[in-house]
Amino acid sequence: EELTGYAGDTGEAFAEQMVRWSQGMGDAEIIREACMRSGETVDWLISIGRTFDAADILPPIWGLGDTEADIVPRSLWLSGEIDNDEFETGTSINGHYKTLQDHANTYGEALVVKKNHEVTRLLQNEGGEVIGVEVSDSGKTKYAKARKGVVLACASVDNNTEMARELGLRSEEHTSE
Repeated sequence: EELTGYAGDTGEAFAEQMVRWSQGMGDAEIIREACMRSGETVDWLISIGRTFDAADILPPIWGLGDTEADIVPRSLWLSGEIDNDEFETGTSINGHYKTLQDHANTYGEALVVKKNHEVTRLLQNEGGEVIGVEVSDSGKTKYAKARKGVVLACASVDNNTEMARELGLRSEEHTSE
């Protein structure tokens, strides 16, 4: 509400819209969880250095059931990330990534970040604890063993229902720094 200047939105309303937009191709439970936690995620991003100074309305998709109630500012960004007043695909995401990378760098060599690696399988011990990952890197299968933990960051995990269910990630299982 502070960032958007709009007090009438709720996580539930956001979740309902995103579930409609997925058209049954995403896992509604994961979509709902992400939407319900979006406010605290924004707060966390701000706490590690991300800045936002603008909020836009996501254009409604009337054919997917959007109504006037869905016309609310939900897209946060930093205006300096947009050149020549034109939206450039990925610029806001790059700002998010830079914030996360800068934060990861504060851990030094204790935290290794790999980009553009597709996680194909989580490696688990007999108790089900994740101890590493199998990844595809330029068509080659590689394995990475975790020393203290595995952090997966991705977009649209809800679009791969099989992997989302296999991961079984829920908010109460997430750990803090």
